[in-house]
Amino acid sequence: WFQWVVLGAWGLAVACLILTLRNPTGSMGLFLIPMILALIGLALLLGQADPFQPETTINVWRVIHGVSLLVGTMFISLGLAFGGMYLIQSHRLKSKRRKPAKFKLPTLEFLQSMNRLSLFSSAIGLALGLVSGVILNVHREGHIAWFSGGIVFTFALFAWSFIAAMTELASSSSLGGRKSAYLVIANFVFLTVVLAIVLFSSHGQPN
Repeated sequence: WFQWVVLGAWGLAVACLILTLRNPTGSMGLFLIPMILALIGLALLLGQADPFQPETTINVWRVIHGVSLLVGTMFISLGLAFGGMYLIQSHRLKSKRRKPAKFKLPTLEFLQSMNRLSLFSSAIGLALGLVSGVILNVHREGHIAWFSGGIVFTFALFAWSFIAAMTELASSSSLGGRKSAYLVIANFVFLTVVLAIVLFSSHGQPN
């Protein structure tokens, strides 16, 4: 878990760097850096956590499972940042403030496109993580433990992300940027609940 969370923090840091270089006046670091620091803090708490089940050979499905879930988690976290930025920027434009803002944010069009990217990419990543996890379960145990905590909670997170992505896709003309922002923020809340349950379970550890 320690390495998994550290890789997530590293991935968000790379994304923050790329986004800042492409939009240096966007102040996106104000929203992304706190999440990176929070992941580093979580990694410190998990430093003594039990390791995943050891294997003598590299299992491709295990790698796909871990990486795809990590990518899905990263996109959901990015969605929280972009969703928050969209709501703040939208409020600014609605209130028509004449005073210059203390920090600048990207355009609503850019933020909405990032929200949509977060919804679709996180759903794809979680889908790959779920399928690879089921295959890994068959490879290791010889059967599928459908009601194990890892599968149930991963499926629940994927189902929510898939519904959110399909809602955005089917209603793109009428959903609006604000509702897209609410969807990505809800995605993160759901992710936090699921991760909290899985982190303190025996998922990935020897039976």
